[in-house]
Amino acid sequence: MQRMKMDCNASLGRCKNAVTMPYTSEQYQANKTAILEAKKRYYQKNRERILARQKEYDDQHREEIKVRQKRYYNKRACKIALD
Repeated sequence: MQRMKMDCNASLGRCKNAVTMPYTSEQYQANKTAILEAKKRYYQKNRERILARQKEYDDQHREEIKVRQKRYYNKRACKIALD
């Protein structure tokens, strides 16, 4: 079975219609690290907005959250009592 062919990607130095090779472990780890760092930068940049949105949601749904938490704790207490 032949591997799928891709178009040229100049930044990676691949030629048009070249057979793609699987990642090396070093490339995989480098990409994984780069993605995690990008996520961290995004979160740090948007932290205030994310927290404000979460607080707004919590304020709007306070009663629903209390009911959900109470149901969860009661269910957990019953499970612990049965064990």
